[in-house]
Amino acid sequence: MLDATLHGQRLSLLAERAAFWHGPKCLLVADLHVGKPAAYRAGGVAVPESALAGDLGRLTGLLRLWRPARLVILGDLLHAAAGRTRETLHAFGAWRREHGATPITLVRGNHDLAAGDPPESWGVECVGSPWPHAGVDLAHEPTPGGRGLSIAGHLHPGVRLGQPGAARAKTAGGRLRAPCFWLHGRCLVLPAFGSFTGLSIASPREGDRIFAVGAGEVIEVPVVHPVA
Repeated sequence: MLDATLHGQRLSLLAERAAFWHGPKCLLVADLHVGKPAAYRAGGVAVPESALAGDLGRLTGLLRLWRPARLVILGDLLHAAAGRTRETLHAFGAWRREHGATPITLVRGNHDLAAGDPPESWGVECVGSPWPHAGVDLAHEPTPGGRGLSIAGHLHPGVRLGQPGAARAKTAGGRLRAPCFWLHGRCLVLPAFGSFTGLSIASPREGDRIFAVGAGEVIEVPVVHPVA
């Protein structure tokens, strides 16, 4: 965990690839992509469903530890219409019933628009992006400008540690890839929460900050730009 005050907002950046926003006591996650393995199987690609159980287990642990007033999903809760299988919907629905006392808001992302809103029985409030909440714009796609902090997902940001021209750090094993939180201008981009997702290597500009997610910790790494 790493505590940071970003543009006036106090957040804890968590190694579970989530953030706790202290002001309104919100747990923030992005890009779960529930049903992605099922969608791949529907397309003829043999992949297991085990990722969902692990992701829901991590989310349960976070809810129990932080006891948030609200869980906010910054887009792409569901991956695709083809992933809305009975098994997938049953698994998430059972998890939701276990945590029915926690309000959940979904800020719709591009995959949600294609997959459709979650079943009404899940009790998930669905809103458009950006969604203003407690003085911050919560969005799916990042918008680096603006007067205050915004928080988003969508990019699945990652960092290649040790790469010139990007965020880098000394590692014993050479260059490593890791998910990261990316403060891009005034927008904090969260790493993808879902396990069955890829990484898109961040290209930070001057003034940006990178917080790499390692084994049980979050560390800020320097942003190095090529010499002109």
